[in-house]
Amino acid sequence: MTTLMYMDTLRRHHVAAVAALGCTAVLLTGCTQQDETPTATETVMNTVTDTVEQTQAPDNGAPSETTAEPSGDATADACEEAAVDNPLTGEEPIPVRVAEEETPDIFFHYTATDDQTDPCAPLSWVVLNGGNGTAENSNGTAGSSRQTVALFAEGELVTEPAPILARRIESVDRIDDSTVRVNYAFFGDAPAAADQNVPGSATFHWDDSRIEVSDNTIPVELNESTETLDLDSVT
Repeated sequence: MTTLMYMDTLRRHHVAAVAALGCTAVLLTGCTQQDETPTATETVMNTVTDTVEQTQAPDNGAPSETTAEPSGDATADACEEAAVDNPLTGEEPIPVRVAEEETPDIFFHYTATDDQTDPCAPLSWVVLNGGNGTAENSNGTAGSSRQTVALFAEGELVTEPAPILARRIESVDRIDDSTVRVNYAFFGDAPAAADQNVPGSATFHWDDSRIEVSDNTIPVELNESTETLDLDSVT
C-alpha cells in the first residue's frame, strides 16, 4: 500500500513539473505557437543580413563618395587666370648685339605695339617697335628705326634664339598653337629714305623644350650685320 502511494506521488510531481515547463515556454514565446515565432538565431541572422544589404546598396539618391577629377573648364579657367611673365615693359633699353662686334655700345629703345602673349598658348609673341641709340636716348633717325618679335613659350620669355632686329615686321602668322612664322623687312643698300627693303622670313616652333627654326629665308649676306637683342639683361 505504501508503495502504491509513493508511485502516485511521483506521478503527480512529474505532471506538475511538465506543467511548469509548459508555462515557462508560454512566457518565452509570448503565448503564440512555436512555428510562427522566429528563433533567436533567426532574428540575429535577419538583422545581420539587413545591415549588410543596407551597407552594400545605399539609397540611389545618396551622394557618391568618389572624388571627381577637375573638369576641362576648371583647367581652362586656371590657365586664363595665370599671368604671362613679361619683363619687356619698355622702361629700360635693351642692349643690342651685332654679329661682327663683340661689345657694341648700342641700345634698343622700344614700346610694345602688338602684344599677343598668351599663358594658355605653347607659343605666343609680342612685337616691339622702337629705335637704336645710346643707353640714354634713341637716335631718332629713319636709319635707326627698328622692330622685332619676342617669343614666349608657355608664358615665359624666350632668350634663345635672340630676337632679330629688322627695319620692319611685315607680319606674324600663326601656323598652329606651337608654331609661328615671322616675316621681316630689312634695310637694303639704298638710303633709308628710299624705303627699299630686303624681305626675309623664318618659322619658329616650340617643341616643349626649345625653339626650332626652319624655312629661314633671311639673306645670308645679312649675317655680318645682323642685330639681335640681348634679353639676358632683362630676365
